[in-house]
Amino acid sequence: MLYKTLQISLLFLLATCLSHANLLTNGGFELGAAGIQSNLILSPDLRPEGNYFVGLDPHAYHNLWSSIGDHPSGTGNMMFVNGSTNANQLVWGQSGIAVTTDTYYLFSFWAASVFDANPAQFQVKINGVQVGSTYTIPAPVGQWSQAVVLWNSGASTTASLGLFDINTAPGGNDFALDDLSFDPAFANQSASSVPEPGSLLLVGGALCALYGSRRRAVEL
Repeated sequence: MLYKTLQISLLFLLATCLSHANLLTNGGFELGAAGIQSNLILSPDLRPEGNYFVGLDPHAYHNLWSSIGDHPSGTGNMMFVNGSTNANQLVWGQSGIAVTTDTYYLFSFWAASVFDANPAQFQVKINGVQVGSTYTIPAPVGQWSQAVVLWNSGASTTASLGLFDINTAPGGNDFALDDLSFDPAFANQSASSVPEPGSLLLVGGALCALYGSRRRAVEL
């Protein structure tokens, strides 16, 4: 249990420190719907289940949804979704991302409910294989929460990412996504296992310190 707790804590630490290295295109939806791969339908009419749109305020496109601000500024774009009633629907994806072999990567995303019933349940798949556990977002409206998974590239030289909502309830299951990122974490000599917590903490601390020093240098 302690090992798992340390692992999860470090994932969030690394996701925070390495967010500058995002390999995704339009992870914060600043470019609208550009680059989004999805089985859902892009439409400003969000009444039918299985539709999504990108904008500033979900309430402007569905009068039963609450007005919430994006993450973290509250003034930018987000992707909002009327969850599908069909199983195994890709909500968001990006393919063909170049990666280095035998290297750990972090995929993270922020999500919030826009209607307080039947919150979305997400699975992350990379190259068609689920990574991490199923993540249920908080039901209270507008409560942004972050999910992070750690993936080792092994022999892969490209990564195809997919975010799936496995909740198929027709009522509720309405949510917003923002600030998706996919970051190189660290190289690992043994691709078959996650490093020990002590090693993870040392690497995480060093990366954060390095990023902090670079950031201070830029600010100066």
